[in-house]
Amino acid sequence: MKKFDLKKIVFLVVALMLTIVSVVQSEDELSYGDVEKNVNMILFRNGKHYFAYTEDNKWIGIDHVDTSAVDLDDGGIASVNVDFVRLYGGIVGHEGTPSITAIRDPQAISFDELVGSSKIADYDPEKYIFFGPRLIKTKNATYCVTRYKYGDYRLYKDGQFLGSYKTSLEFEHATGFNTLKDPNVKLEQTGKLTYYVICIEGTYYAYSRYEGFHKWTPILNRDFGNKPDGFTLKEGEVAKLSARAIKVNGGKGNYANTPMFNTPVSDFKKLSYDVMLQDLHPKHWHETDPQNDAELRQHQDNGDEYLIFKLKGKYWVFHEKIAEKTRGLVGKYNSISKVDKAIKTKN
Repeated sequence: MKKFDLKKIVFLVVALMLTIVSVVQSEDELSYGDVEKNVNMILFRNGKHYFAYTEDNKWIGIDHVDTSAVDLDDGGIASVNVDFVRLYGGIVGHEGTPSITAIRDPQAISFDELVGSSKIADYDPEKYIFFGPRLIKTKNATYCVTRYKYGDYRLYKDGQFLGSYKTSLEFEHATGFNTLKDPNVKLEQTGKLTYYVICIEGTYYAYSRYEGFHKWTPILNRDFGNKPDGFTLKEGEVAKLSARAIKVNGGKGNYANTPMFNTPVSDFKKLSYDVMLQDLHPKHWHETDPQNDAELRQHQDNGDEYLIFKLKGKYWVFHEKIAEKTRGLVGKYNSISKVDKAIKTKN
């Protein structure tokens, strides 16, 4: 049996650990500015977290500081005197982020005082990805909505916590800022994803490889209609786009992972069929016959492309002549044999 040199093994392990520590330290290397003392800030308690309004006229999170000197209820506001040091670099790329080292002299501030100070911007429904507090003004009341992290909105009125929400549509409905047409649905905000969209008989269907959207599904807009905001497609046209959709389930429409494009999309680009097929790699016609609605198949014939969708028990066949850059609907058929005849193939 081969003998191992224990000293060499220990030396190699220690060297490896030092290398790992060195790499981690270099990636997470922070630099610090001078300590700034006796600076006035405003603190806003947001559940277990705190926001601070800095002299840079912006809100920051201060979870890393001992806030035991500040006795605030959820939604409470106070002016404080602080010492802090600015952070630069690190994994998150700090650019002078204040890191508070001491808090003194907390003085309570009413919600109305803060609203009147213009230190909180008004909520913009097209910019629902924000950090810190925003004001929602309706005919009957003024609310404060906060966002600390992804999918974590908290709603306040007169300094009192009203509830937490996963999406902007829910707190808009709760305040009367907008009305949610189907309040019984379950909503989940997703990140920015890539979608493929096709128009068939005036209905827009979307597909994504991520977040459970890997089935062609009629899209929703914020009014629970199907017409998207900001773009249109002709019959049989396909496009690729990016969107922060809301995943909709349940409700009167019995939705199942239905994407709602409630804000403007980006990176919109119409595609030829061959490009979409190269991206998605759907099964070929007759590889397995479609069993369910909203299944896509492809067929190639002399360099041309066919898209075959099964929808509502029928088959929609689209043909693209790549060389001539034309595409269109061949027809819709009730059976597989009729599709075979239309695309001149046999099972």
